[in-house]
Amino acid sequence: MIVCYALAPFIGAVIRRNNWYKFRKRFNELRHCPFLNYGNYWQKTGENGEAVASGEAVAADNEAGAADKPGGVFRFSGSFESVTDGQTLWIRSEDLTVPVSLKNAESYLLSSRKNEDLPEDQDPGEMPPEKIRWEKVSTLTDGVKVFVGGPLKYLNGCRSFVSTKETPLIVIFYYCPDISLVPRVIQSSRQWNEYWNPVTPYSLVIGAIGLILTAVLYQSRPAYRLTVIVSVIALFIPLYPIIPPGLMFTGIYRRLSWRSRELRARGDLVRLGLIDNIQQTSARRYTITAYLLEAAAWVFLPLGIALNILFLRMILVLF
Repeated sequence: MIVCYALAPFIGAVIRRNNWYKFRKRFNELRHCPFLNYGNYWQKTGENGEAVASGEAVAADNEAGAADKPGGVFRFSGSFESVTDGQTLWIRSEDLTVPVSLKNAESYLLSSRKNEDLPEDQDPGEMPPEKIRWEKVSTLTDGVKVFVGGPLKYLNGCRSFVSTKETPLIVIFYYCPDISLVPRVIQSSRQWNEYWNPVTPYSLVIGAIGLILTAVLYQSRPAYRLTVIVSVIALFIPLYPIIPPGLMFTGIYRRLSWRSRELRARGDLVRLGLIDNIQQTSARRYTITAYLLEAAAWVFLPLGIALNILFLRMILVLF
């Protein structure tokens, strides 16, 4: 029961949080890469994107058999133009149109607005970017803007953004102004409820099946009545946070968790210099306060579960 209802979701939560951390770290690295424009698009580059020659580099490199030579790491943003061959995205800026191979790329759709169903003081912020498959890209509406960062290589006679095994492309589709893209990505790239992750549904089902089998096997044996009661009580643990009287503690847990998420995001914005006139010491304060609130949240949630277990146990003992 402990493994299925607690340990497995916790491990999934750690993995999910670490994945978002890697995403934010990678995005922050890419935003500092050289911006691809008309000038450096036609300029020969080295491994890290530094210029090593100029002129008609494409023609010269093609003659020299440079199809496999690296072209450096760049970032680029522009308007969604089209998708050809099923997996080649074309992005258009004011002076340049660049192809992007979506094969093996990590594609995300940034949410367009915050949750409008909650009051402003209870809004935990934007939904995290939605990871989408390249097949879905062609269904996006015209007018969506695109950020891409990663390796630029020669492909089919022209320079294209192409994923490699070591450095897959990051492609972000967004509707917000360009100036707010970076802070919005950094701020929103956190799961609302990390403990509800791909591992959680399977672990809960396995745990429930095990508890049901235990209760059925021992229900006809009076000596194991306590085992049956414990199994039935444990079976409904996933529901305890959303039913009264423990629901009031769940509300406090959610509010503290939302506040912790907000402070961790704000700490990242300060640390990366995306909020002006705030010292780096404030980032540490934000982070420390966030983790204290998160620890407090995890005090209230077990209290709510324990309260509901107490009530259910009293009912089962009476009947």
